[in-house]
Amino acid sequence: LKQAVALAPEDAEPYVALGKYYYKKQDYNEALQQFIKANEINPSNSEIRYYAGLIRLVIKKDAIRDAM
Repeated sequence: LKQAVALAPEDAEPYVALGKYYYKKQDYNEALQQFIKANEINPSNSEIRYYAGLIRLVIKKDAIRDAM
């Protein structure tokens, strides 16, 4: 995936794919960074918003759990 980003840095899809990869590995900070990069290139991609919402829910749940 990193090679895909290197080959097409102006395309949002490799960043989306990397974001999904990091999301599945539960590395939410890195996933969010990749989705932010993808959003800067293509802000109309609904898949980016979907995963950003999922990450927001996970972070919110973690914050509540930490507060308890």
